[in-house]
Formats: sequence, C-alpha cells, structure tokens
Amino acid sequence: NNAVKPQKVQQLTLGLSKPFKDNWELTVEGYYKWYSRILEVKEGADINGGILSSNDWESKLLTGKGWNYGIETFVHKRKGDLTGWMSYTLSWAKRNTPGINRGEDYYYQFDRRHYINLVAQTKIDDEYSASVNVVFSTGNVQSVPIGKYLDINGNVVYDYTEKNNYRLANTFRIDFGLNKIRYSSWAAESGYRFSVYNVLARNNPAYIYIDNSGTTPKAYQRGFLPFIPGITYYIKF
Repeated sequence: NNAVKPQKVQQLTLGLSKPFKDNWELTVEGYYKWYSRILEVKEGADINGGILSSNDWESKLLTGKGWNYGIETFVHKRKGDLTGWMSYTLSWAKRNTPGINRGEDYYYQFDRRHYINLVAQTKIDDEYSASVNVVFSTGNVQSVPIGKYLDINGNVVYDYTEKNNYRLANTFRIDFGLNKIRYSSWAAESGYRFSVYNVLARNNPAYIYIDNSGTTPKAYQRGFLPFIPGITYYIKF
C-alpha cells in the first residue's frame, strides 16, 4: 500500500571497550537514532476494536519523526567464583508528529531516563550454583487527563496538558535462581533450574487507569507479573 510507507531508522554509534586484570571488561557506548515516517494515531480518533478493524484506518493515522539518544555502560566479569555484569543506560526518546501535541516535541511512551541491570552468578559446589538479577528503571510516560468538561453538545471532553504528560513510578525488581546439576559429562549436562521472578512481589506499574464512572475521576495504578516461582528441567550439549 503506497499510502502508508515503512518506517525508516538511521543510527550513529560510538563505543569503547577496555579489558582489565582479573577478567574484568568495561564498555562505554553512545548512540543517536533518527526515525522518520513514524505512525501515530490521531488525537480523538475512534479505535475501539483495534486500529485495523476499520476500513478507513489509514485516515486515523499521522506520520511523524523521532529521536532516541543516550549512553550505555557495561562492566563484565567473565571468570572466577563470582561472575556477572552490571549495565547502566542514560537515554532519551522523543517524538514529533504534526497534528499531535500542538506540533511540539513530546516524550515517547517508553522513554526511560535511567536503566540499571545487575546480574551475579556464583558456584556453590559441584552440584549447585545460584544467580540474582536486579533491575531498576525510571517509569514510562503516559497521557493522563487533568480534568474534564462538557462541550456544547453535552459530550464529555477530557483535558490534557500535553501528550505523555505523566511519568509512572520507578520500577524495581529482584529475581533469584538456583541451579542443580543432575548429570554432567564432557559432552552434555542436565539439571533443574529453580527461579523466583520478582522476589519482593513489588507491584511495578504498567499503566495508570482512569475510572470516570463516578462524579469524581479516580486514578488506579495497574501492574503486571507479580511474584512468580518456576521450575525448569534443562539439557545442554
């Protein structure tokens, strides 16, 4: 279809990697991405049932541009009784779409200023090993109305200061894993992996839900994937 053209992305990356003694390695990388022909749904467009459920879905879309840029650092310990890595990302994600947000720049939905990930693994004995995964992230952004009013036809209109005007709370999660080797040889290994996702059962926010059923709007935070235990049997060759 010639009416909707594919998105185009260009990226510039500059990085430096430096090994250190005791099997440590540091990597620093900066990047800048240019996006063009990004599709956005028009403000106020009716997309109930999904954007593709309508025969004139193309008329409900606008085309814009965007920028993603930031710096990533990565520290890796490859060998020893304790191995793992730590990464930190400082980034920005912005968009500009004529016809949205009065033509001004706005933050992309998945704009996260800070992202930290720590992974550590250790061997307990010949059969058992343990791992821990720690994740911290700045919350995403979302469009949240600051009020509502009735238009001249009596319809409810929600008032937004700007697109993606509200940032969700920070995300923090700790995962734990324990491996037990059942069989091991020079050619293969099998065993059990016991894991716990989100050990603290923290209700990390996914989005804000606005309930307008009453006279006064109420905001509720919705989260996904709470405390989840798991058992896996694995075979490696």
